[in-house]
Amino acid sequence: MLENDAVDIRKNRKYIESEVMMATTYEKYLNLNVDSSCIGLGRGKSESSCFCTPKGAKVIGWTDTDGIHYCFVDGFDEMVFAVSPMNTPGYYVHPVARDFLDFLRLLLACGNGAALEQVYCWDKVQFEAFLQVNPVTAEQRAVLDTIGEGLLLLPMEQPFAYIKELQAGFDYSRIKYTEVYDKGTPAQLELPPWQVYFDGNFWGHHGQEEAGKEISLHKQLAWDDEAWYIPACNSCRKGLVMDFCLQVPTENIRSFMERWNLSIENDGTGFTDEQQMQIDIENPLGTNINPKVVLNGTLLSESHSCCITWNPCFPEVNSFEARNVLQHYGLDPAYGWAIWRSAFIWTKEHESQIKTLSITLMEKPAAEPGPHFHVSAHGENIEFTHPITSTAYTDREGI
Repeated sequence: MLENDAVDIRKNRKYIESEVMMATTYEKYLNLNVDSSCIGLGRGKSESSCFCTPKGAKVIGWTDTDGIHYCFVDGFDEMVFAVSPMNTPGYYVHPVARDFLDFLRLLLACGNGAALEQVYCWDKVQFEAFLQVNPVTAEQRAVLDTIGEGLLLLPMEQPFAYIKELQAGFDYSRIKYTEVYDKGTPAQLELPPWQVYFDGNFWGHHGQEEAGKEISLHKQLAWDDEAWYIPACNSCRKGLVMDFCLQVPTENIRSFMERWNLSIENDGTGFTDEQQMQIDIENPLGTNINPKVVLNGTLLSESHSCCITWNPCFPEVNSFEARNVLQHYGLDPAYGWAIWRSAFIWTKEHESQIKTLSITLMEKPAAEPGPHFHVSAHGENIEFTHPITSTAYTDREGI
């Protein structure tokens, strides 16, 4: 009996120490008195009336998009959760950090909470693509520097792997919701108005620019055995934004996932670098195109690009943004889709009229795993086999 009491005391002491540590880190952050709204951590009410906010939640920050917020939840110590009301039912809440200190380090690494909130439905390529097309702004850098210097924090070294590991080992059944959620969540959420910005992507935009004007194209083309569809382009103040949609048969996706034993639980984070490289090559939803657009006889320079995918094998984990694209363009959700968005800069201050428009799709070079070799003596010749052509080369012959 005494031994059990001692165990309970130790558990309680550990819980109390954890609560104190959380309060200390969070209070130190609050004492910085910095406006973190530009990194997706704006201040607001500490309680939320959203139907999918867990019971016992204390809101610690709000984004300016779709009611997304971050919170602590009673019973989970220091863990930080992202709540996304516009997600697919059943995927509204995800843990993003084991404690608030790690949460801040993730923000330092990614620059904005939007990347952390969407990791659950992304692969590493999508995650890195998002960071690439959403570089840290001067305003965000100033806030991040204040946080990092004020709390003596360094950026998280492997943010994507960190969040994926946390979510893979998390028991979602432990989250308790309100009666409003338990009685039934909305079957279909209303999508916001469709808007495309030059300085933006599928997940949002920055700056004060106006949305572009959509110009319908409805062009279909076959590229080898691939079916592509170009639904529209958008005329913006800075340039032209165009979406390229690759239609992928569901059986191709299912065969690929079975070959690599991929599932919701196994997202591929445990593979070697060579295996991951091969997976990226074989992924039927993976695309890396280099479109050339000639407007009124003049080649436009590409500014930036991004890609979003729809996987019909697991429709429940597809992002809200992917669902929005499919609905707007009328794409069949029974197929897989990879939607590539590219932004092209006007050659002049503004092209007032599109007279002729020519589009050419080209494939960017892709990395291919090469052979391993070991040199045992000086002057030894090593034979290499080209991974695509299977041509054999010895030493530097033909290279």
